Amino acid sequence: MDEDLRGQLRAIIYVRTMDHLTWCARWCEHRGYRITEVIHDPPGEVYLDLRARALAGDTDVVVLRSFAEVPEWRLPRIEEAREFVAEPPVQTDVDEDVPPNRRRPQLLR
Repeated sequence: MDEDLRGQLRAIIYVRTMDHLTWCARWCEHRGYRITEVIHDPPGEVYLDLRARALAGDTDVVVLRSFAEVPEWRLPRIEEAREFVAEPPVQTDVDEDVPPNRRRPQLLR
């Protein structure tokens, strides 16, 4: 980190389980962030408010242990492609469970 910014960047730690707090606090210390708040949110209910606060400039950095901490239902979201997927999903020509008027258009061959 740039020594000029050390101690100036405000960080909020967001954890869903307190087991991750020490990890995040040490990360902040290592990066030179000033911890201004810790949010313990087991059900993931305040994530959207936290995101809005960050976008409004209430904090400079949101620190979490992993993207798994972020509620899976949130939109928009950022996803980490951890694994390489060698082949795209196999699609059948017709999905019998989907009514014809709701199916994707099929390519003519």
